[in-house]
Formats: sequence, structure tokens, C-alpha cells
Amino acid sequence: MHLCNWFLSSFVIRDFYLLHFWHVLDEVIELSWQHILPHFRECWWDHLGCDILLSNIPAITFGLWLQRRLGLIPYDFWGKEGTNSITEWKIWTCHKKWGIMVYI
Repeated sequence: MHLCNWFLSSFVIRDFYLLHFWHVLDEVIELSWQHILPHFRECWWDHLGCDILLSNIPAITFGLWLQRRLGLIPYDFWGKEGTNSITEWKIWTCHKKWGIMVYI
């Protein structure tokens, strides 16, 4: 399920950094909610090894690679394309990019 989810998510989001931030945040949420939702109870190695290293990262990487091969345009939610430092990113000056990141 993780493979399919993150492969298809890579086609929707199309941003390398946002996808990786989101999949790590997803695992942190699973860890923090496992005392409430029993189906989130997994061993630590399952979260780190199976979910992150063997499912999420390969699915995202393959999805982004396939997008490049198909000629799909990657998205730049942070506005970092063509900038040298984090202070120059367009997210700090463009209200649309800021709103998208706050919404996500």
C-alpha cells in the first residue's frame, strides 16, 4: 500500500522535497498516534526499514524518475528554483506559494 500511495502521490505533488518531508511526517504521525489507533502499532524497524527505506523512498524516486521520462513538469512549491539561499525562496515573498504551503 505504501508503494502505491507514494508512487501515485509523486504524480500529484511532483516536488521532491515536499514529498520526502510529507512521508517522514506521515511516519511520525503514525508513531505518535499508535496508542490511539491500534493499526498504527508497528515495530520501530518496520517504520524505519520497511515503510521509509523500502517503500516510500523507492516509490517516490521511481515516480519522479518516470515523470522526467514522460516529460511532465515538476512543481516548485517552495519557489527555490534559480535561487542561491533559503532567504531568496519565493515562498517568503509570494502570497500564493505561502498559502499553498500553509494549506498543505
